[in-house]
Amino acid sequence: MTERRDSSVKAPHGRTDEVDRKFMELAIDEMHKSRSEHTQKSDPMVGAILVAANGQQLGATHRGDLRVGDHAEFTLIERYLTGTNLENATLYVTLEPCVKRSEKKTPCAERIVGARIGRVLIGIPDPNPDIRGLGIQYLLNNGVAVDFFDVDLVAKINEANCDFLKYWSDCDIQSKDLPAFKGASSKEVELLHHVGLDALSERAISYYLERRKVDLRLRTPELWSFLKDRRFVDEKNEHSLAPTVAGLLLFGESVADILPQSRISFESKRGGRVVQAEFTGPLIAFRDFLDGFFKEHMRYFTEIHGLDRTNEPEYPLEAIREAAFNAVLHRDYAAGTRVHVSLSDDEITIRSPGGLLEPVSLAAMRDFTAPQYSRNPHIAQALCHLGWVEERASGLKRMRDAMLAYKHRRQRLIWMVDISS
Repeated sequence: MTERRDSSVKAPHGRTDEVDRKFMELAIDEMHKSRSEHTQKSDPMVGAILVAANGQQLGATHRGDLRVGDHAEFTLIERYLTGTNLENATLYVTLEPCVKRSEKKTPCAERIVGARIGRVLIGIPDPNPDIRGLGIQYLLNNGVAVDFFDVDLVAKINEANCDFLKYWSDCDIQSKDLPAFKGASSKEVELLHHVGLDALSERAISYYLERRKVDLRLRTPELWSFLKDRRFVDEKNEHSLAPTVAGLLLFGESVADILPQSRISFESKRGGRVVQAEFTGPLIAFRDFLDGFFKEHMRYFTEIHGLDRTNEPEYPLEAIREAAFNAVLHRDYAAGTRVHVSLSDDEITIRSPGGLLEPVSLAAMRDFTAPQYSRNPHIAQALCHLGWVEERASGLKRMRDAMLAYKHRRQRLIWMVDISS
């Protein structure tokens, strides 16, 4: 493994939008030339461009360029540019660099660090939830600056890779052997050794299976194998299983009794009257609780459309759902504080503990251009299967658009992260 180097050698963080945009688009052009090596599954289409610190393009390639199966980063660094000084160069690559290869192959993330590349712009994270975020985290841990492609270009990458993304969305086999890198999702897959499987709600599991159209009977080895593959349960010893943090959060009967930080506080302060509530159940039930609270405490306005009268809420539920699900999906469950949702006379505030997940920036959040990068990818994938969130980098944009449709109202929706954690 390459020795960690000091972050002072990395390329400047500042985005040069016009230059970056040009090379992002060139990487996407390369992506479309990719060659697949498998017939039984979909391989990703990946394009990559390397640019020197002085702005000169050094090379361009795609997956399977010189030899079917070769990753784009390998082809650039070890084939086209072998012997070239790549220190502080910028790599534009449409898919997160891998952190795991076969025994005789070096992962692309290690090659990037070994070549002393200073900055990497990534199109989309790897959709495999056992890999997703690990490449990004490895680069950050080794002093490489990481940024993301523009959201509209991410949509093009997703479209070109729809079969590959669907493969991992539907795949019934997940990788069991994690690479030796600490990624963003280490807490959610932590095993709760002291908790038994009876802590999981059969009703919640049944609902999940039904929405996924998976025909499995409860309390069977096949069901536990299915949940284990998705990192919702794991082996605590040779003869028994236990829930993971993700499994308990999604399906737990009394989640807050075991993970007190999972409680979600609700508060309504309207006209001097304060009403408080608390959600303590599994995330499978969170949407109904959220909708019920706001339907009860929001004001409604009568609007006339032609000859029809309609009652419209002061906030669009779509925007509230997006903000609230972002809070529970991206929060740090190792933190002791909880998500807090507050409705006042002129705004909704949703606070999420744990700070932003590096390298997502506050500027990107404010511009509604933050990438599809989750601290808890296994939970995110489960809620994606339920149809409640999308892993397409579109949630913040939908929230913004829904609120702009209500721009004639003075109310505000604010989503805040606890940057002190």
